[in-house]
Amino acid sequence: MQKRQIANLYKNHRAGESITERLDRLPLLPFHFLLFTVVFVGLGFDHMDQVVISFALPFFREEWGLSARVASINPTTALAGTFVGALFWGTVADRIGRKPTLIIGITMFSIGMAIKGFSWSFPQMVIVCIFGALGVGGAIPMSFTLLAEYTPARYRGVTMVTMGVLAIVVGYLIASSSAMLLLEAFGWRSLFLVGTVSFLLVPLIAKFVPESPRFLLSKGRVGEAVQIVERLEASARKRAPGFTHEVEESSIAGAVAIDPPEGGEGALALKGIGQLWQPEYRRRTLMLWIYSFSFGFFTFGFLSWLPSVLKAAGLTNDQIHLYTTLMDLTAFPAAALTAFLYFRWSTKGVLVLYPFIAGVAMLLLAFLVMSQEMAAALIIPVGAVIFFFGTILLGIFGPYSAEVYSTHVRGMGSGWATGFSRFGAFLAIPLGGLFLGSALPLFVHQLIFGVPLFLAAAVMLAFGIETKHRRLEDLAPDSPSVRTYAGE
Repeated sequence: MQKRQIANLYKNHRAGESITERLDRLPLLPFHFLLFTVVFVGLGFDHMDQVVISFALPFFREEWGLSARVASINPTTALAGTFVGALFWGTVADRIGRKPTLIIGITMFSIGMAIKGFSWSFPQMVIVCIFGALGVGGAIPMSFTLLAEYTPARYRGVTMVTMGVLAIVVGYLIASSSAMLLLEAFGWRSLFLVGTVSFLLVPLIAKFVPESPRFLLSKGRVGEAVQIVERLEASARKRAPGFTHEVEESSIAGAVAIDPPEGGEGALALKGIGQLWQPEYRRRTLMLWIYSFSFGFFTFGFLSWLPSVLKAAGLTNDQIHLYTTLMDLTAFPAAALTAFLYFRWSTKGVLVLYPFIAGVAMLLLAFLVMSQEMAAALIIPVGAVIFFFGTILLGIFGPYSAEVYSTHVRGMGSGWATGFSRFGAFLAIPLGGLFLGSALPLFVHQLIFGVPLFLAAAVMLAFGIETKHRRLEDLAPDSPSVRTYAGE
């Protein structure tokens, strides 16, 4: 009888609502900070993988006698691997869970870094790089998905964006400090071995991070979800004895696991990518894919070829290094400002404003290159604005894309959305080299990579939804409040 009551509650969405409301009422607990730490470190190493190759590439080029064109196969195929990994593992995560998918992604990345640390040939290096990149592609969107589903609504936006932005900075710092400390003494292979440290996260996640209760609810596993929430609530009462929750059905839910109710959300998760193009998701999916592709095309095209553009414009190597380092430092104030605006102002507003400002700065940079005004007093501020408002989009978009889909397609939706930024990067890097080697003026190079930023701002303005301080369940397309915020 009790099991039938639970099934009826789930079928009517009453049990699911009560459990998720209880998750959002929780204060920040030691568990949350453990989750934040594990995910943050994992994201840092994942981003490190995308940078460390740039330090190692000149050395294995020399060791194996590779031309620049042949050597570029490595980072290009790595981007393709992250693209495919994001699509595949995002879809799988809606079937097997967020936790096992994240563990698989980190494990694949760690194994790939270990094997690259003992590379013996370039073909082997490329194959292993693809393998590791498949893991990175799954780990990044799944990290944000797990965070979104556990973090109470009032803390979710600021926490995820701060971690997303700072993880990029940490990734760069891990890669650059490893190169500074290890490259000369131990060789380029040692840089990849540093990445194997990330495997230490796997036993921590396996032991201390339970599966997302929201995912369990989408599969009809109400009892398991309730057990997790009750443990968190018990921890909250120990830390704050006055903490209570008011849910009449909680005593009925108990800890009894049930099979997914027939025709429930768990069954819907098996319908595949077509789910993202159902009428209720179509506008969001189109907006996210265009936005992701646009800023990915800009970010990797701009960053990968900026030193070459500046060199072709007449700057020395020392000037280029100094200028780009000063531009990089804007990431720290960018993280603080972005977290403040995301929390106090508007999530959608930030995602509209930032690419627009970066696009205007790209136009200014194109003008400076065209007029040959390459003075530090001009180039550094303009470049800093581009770094501040443009490249930081990589850390903002992941959290946002993990918020705007319903639970049963969140992994797939976030994975595919993130993957399209890698698809844009996959096209941008070879196109940038082709443009630089052509008769196109240098300023056109900046326009080509800057204009997509205006497209990103436009689609977010037209189709984006506000997520600030709103519960994930209220952001679902079938929520009555969605029309109020999105004009849908």
